[in-house]
Amino acid sequence: MIHYNLKCNNDHTFSSWFDSLDAFDKLEKTKMLSCPTCGSDRIKRAMMSPQVSPSRTKQAFSLSKPNSEIEKKISEVRKKVEAESEDV
Repeated sequence: MIHYNLKCNNDHTFSSWFDSLDAFDKLEKTKMLSCPTCGSDRIKRAMMSPQVSPSRTKQAFSLSKPNSEIEKKISEVRKKVEAESEDV
């Protein structure tokens, strides 16, 4: 199922669910869609923002002490840069 925001030629907006994009296209071409406010059959899809759901939850990472040697070196470099730099 696909949810679309729709708009008629009189700028009335409404939404509806369709089995597929092809189902919407077929109904639009045969003028089987109508505006619930004014009854116009001149309907187009309105601009929509995507609704994306993450496929999995993000893993929280720990900001604890560095474990590996490279993490320790990076931490040392960061501390040195912060100590010897001026925030502008």
